[in-house]
Parts: sequence; structure tokens; C-alpha cells
Amino acid sequence: MAFGTTLTVTIAAVAKVLNRINQDSYSSEWSLLETDRSYVMFLRHSKRKDSTGREFHRHNAELTITVYATPTTPEYVRKYYSVADFPKETLIATAKDEFTGTLTYMGGGAVTAGLLEWMS
Repeated sequence: MAFGTTLTVTIAAVAKVLNRINQDSYSSEWSLLETDRSYVMFLRHSKRKDSTGREFHRHNAELTITVYATPTTPEYVRKYYSVADFPKETLIATAKDEFTGTLTYMGGGAVTAGLLEWMS
């Protein structure tokens, strides 16, 4: 499976349609430029080894929103990302179920709000 040439991110009930601007062997990048800000989404895949030599697969999604400077406010950047990192021998179905469960839990408004409000 490959991701499409566009990717839609819905923010505050507004769909942002990003266009793929780059793709290489282990990552893709999508972008949307607006008059006051930009949205950039990366999907990346990599491999790593821990201190014992065990191989892990790492997959991440990162959304970067850059709000451009105005005469009264400086430019600033906000980043949001998720990461799946697991031993390579993990069954994909297992990793998918666990990662989906984590994202589903985090997708709840109260959980996200609590996290951003420093609750623990």
C-alpha cells in the first residue's frame, strides 16, 4: 500500500488538504501553504538497534504548523507527532492493534485536553 498524493488533516472541523511534495524510499512529505500559515506532514520509517543489537522498526507521523510573522507577532511553529517503535519480530497485526488502541485513547477530547493541560 502507498499513501495517496493528497492527505487530509481535519483541524477544528476544517479539512486541510495537503499535497505530496516529496517521496523517497522510507518517507513522504505533504504540504499546504496558506496566506498566514503552512502545514507540513511527514510519514517516516526507519530501523534502529538497541544496545544489545536487537533490531527495532520505527514509524512516525509528524505535523508541523508554521504561523507566519505579522507586523505585531513573530513567526512560531507547532509540532504534533506520533511514533510506533517495536522489535522487528513483532507481528504487524499486533503492532497495528496496540498502536491503534493508543491512538484511539489519545483521540478522545478529554484525554487530549488533559494531556495538554499538564494532567498526569
